[in-house]
Amino acid sequence: MSTSDANSFSGLPALGSAEQSEVALSAVICTYNRYDLLPEAIESLVEQDLPAGSLEIIVVDNSPDQACAARFGQRYEGLSNLTYLVEPKPGLSNARNIGTAAALGRIIAFIDDDARACSSWAKELLDAHAAFGGRAGIVGGPIVPRWTVEKPAWIGKPLLGYLSLVDLGHELRELSTGEWLAGCNISFDRASLICAGGFSTRLGRIGSGSTLLSNDEIEACERVRAMGKLAIYAPKAVVEHVIPPERLTQSWFRRRAAWQAVSDLLSGPEHAPALAEIAWQRLCRRSREGQLFGSLRSAAALKRDMDLAYSIVIAALCGGVEPEQSYASADVPRTPVVNKLGQVFRLGRASRFADPIGQFGVSPLALSARELRGLYSKTHHPQKAGAIIVAPPWPNTGSSNIFAAQAAAHKNFGHEILLVLGPIHSSPGRYAEIDELKAEMQYDGISGVVYGTTYDTKRPYLSKSFLDWILAGRDDCLSIDARYAARGGWRAGILDFIDRHQVDVVHVNHAFEMLLAVRIRELVFRRTARTPRVICDTHDVQAKTYMNRGAENPFNKRQDRYSDLLESELSLYRNADILIHCSKDDKAFFERELPIIHHQLVIPCLNPQHEKTLTQIRGHTGGSQFDFVYFGNNNFANFIAVKWLLTEVLPLLNGPPPRLAFVGRIKELMREMDRQLYEKHKNCFVGSVPDIEVYYSVSTAVLAPSRAGTGCSLKFIEALCTGKTVIATEDSVRGLPDHIKERCAEFIWDSPRQFADAMMMTLARGLDDNHRAASIYDDCFHSKHYMAGMNDLFTEILQ
Repeated sequence: MSTSDANSFSGLPALGSAEQSEVALSAVICTYNRYDLLPEAIESLVEQDLPAGSLEIIVVDNSPDQACAARFGQRYEGLSNLTYLVEPKPGLSNARNIGTAAALGRIIAFIDDDARACSSWAKELLDAHAAFGGRAGIVGGPIVPRWTVEKPAWIGKPLLGYLSLVDLGHELRELSTGEWLAGCNISFDRASLICAGGFSTRLGRIGSGSTLLSNDEIEACERVRAMGKLAIYAPKAVVEHVIPPERLTQSWFRRRAAWQAVSDLLSGPEHAPALAEIAWQRLCRRSREGQLFGSLRSAAALKRDMDLAYSIVIAALCGGVEPEQSYASADVPRTPVVNKLGQVFRLGRASRFADPIGQFGVSPLALSARELRGLYSKTHHPQKAGAIIVAPPWPNTGSSNIFAAQAAAHKNFGHEILLVLGPIHSSPGRYAEIDELKAEMQYDGISGVVYGTTYDTKRPYLSKSFLDWILAGRDDCLSIDARYAARGGWRAGILDFIDRHQVDVVHVNHAFEMLLAVRIRELVFRRTARTPRVICDTHDVQAKTYMNRGAENPFNKRQDRYSDLLESELSLYRNADILIHCSKDDKAFFERELPIIHHQLVIPCLNPQHEKTLTQIRGHTGGSQFDFVYFGNNNFANFIAVKWLLTEVLPLLNGPPPRLAFVGRIKELMREMDRQLYEKHKNCFVGSVPDIEVYYSVSTAVLAPSRAGTGCSLKFIEALCTGKTVIATEDSVRGLPDHIKERCAEFIWDSPRQFADAMMMTLARGLDDNHRAASIYDDCFHSKHYMAGMNDLFTEILQ
């Protein structure tokens, strides 16, 4: 289900203070009127083989008598590492979310109030998380019974799962398909749980247990796994669970099976038609046997009756869903029971459980492996391999060259591609502007473009993004942008693509789009039970970029600290399977900070279609209208470069002023950022043009200075492609491998004096096509090299 209506964690990135705390594990007990058993559960945690400072104990008391709960909690005031919370709002999921919000540990673990953890339980959970190097998002262990009365003879292995008993063997390992962990003994990477949205309050027990809703742990686990995290079984982290007498009756097991049907439909409503088909087949088989309820002398017989109860509830609740095969074509005898069930099934196709947006799969508890396979095969019909590219809506920029190259690489690999645009500012007011932007970014190979429209203004006190910022603990502007990009109205636009394709990869650009990519991966998992790989192109160290441009937090109107921005960036990147860097310096930096994630250096290239057009300019011998041309969009790094040219380089030139053309939206930015400087040189600013190739062809040389950022300059690479003489700075080739920098050295003039001298030498020489520039481009930056590298990367990760 969607987490937005489930709990207070929706939309918040995993950016807590846990990593700054000395607490290694927070153990949470949620309780409701079990003061007879709760002390034993608490005692088992107090006696753990961990230093008291490493283990935090949190009790969330949901009992209706709050005064009694408060008095009971007072007895533990002497325990410095125990926090006793009285929570008036009922519900196990809500209590778990309260405990998660209060926890300080990097790992948060849960046991029931009628359970006892073995003395090494916390240590075993921590060791299991550590053993998988940060990839483990969920770790749980065995749950063994403590029978309070003699175990009835009719309780056999098929029924133990309904009592939340777990035994998956003696090996520390990742869970296999169809295996699950129970909430009585489960732990999560706390940041991942928060990022995934916590526990859904539409599921789980409430109050005294008059309802037996479940699937809350399964649903939370699936959302964490959808983020690329692993679910691990730790065989030595044992918990003993009390089995009360009231659960050892056959009527309780039937109730439990019936409520499992309700839980499955709540957590996986898109599966309603397939579940109805399974229920129909089960009921038809029982009809042939001549009776609907069988003997209760064995566990197998009771399990058949429980399956029947499950199927009847599915049939009743799916009254608007028609199964794929009617009884008339199934050679089923027309008995009164079958006729009645047929009427239930054939009411029509519209169902109150039919909306599949943001919903998870069903529990494997009540379905066989064969039925689960059939369920997913009926619900999902992928036709072709697909990839979803996630990017900011930035057409005609340096980054957009990389977006287009990604699309070409995925097309070359055989993917159909959907581009999802996540804006970090309010969307244009007119739909025509959005349509125009989408058309500009419809690169070759992209089958569709989805724009995540949002009109949130980021106004303090008057916007939802401000409320999210408060709930997130007043964090930094990078986190604000990440939540903003993930919030837009993109979901409806991608559902059809997900349903028609086997989505292998979510390919995301920039740290602030990572949370959107996580949400998309989560949605793909919900609808297909497949977890796509997440590849992220970092482009830059965003924390440095935000600092260099003096980015102001929109809510506190202050500049965030670099350390906070960097921690947010690293937290977002931890959700990726692979980080791609266009700079060897960025690669080395992130390898130190995130050693567990796979890192790849990929030399950037141009939009292949744009590359083809620019290469046609080579050898052009027409007249020169401009001495120098500069291309730049409206980003801060371009403003710094142009200001440097106008204020530090041009005053050093001798003779008549050169004919300069500043092409692109840098014109608007200069006018906004430095009006006086703009007015002095406004005749040089051309603004946006429909065809930049024309300006390349009528210019003698290209200026490509770079004074900010952490990666190489796409403008420099673009200039090399044309075969023109290029005058650049050291920062234009930053992060490139040494052998490429050596070949580009003849174009690098770093100080204002050197740069001015290079311009004057070019003016003296006149028009001169530079064949060395074209050769460097073909050998080092041509898109064919990018395509080959990305093809190898896709092959590696998808195999």
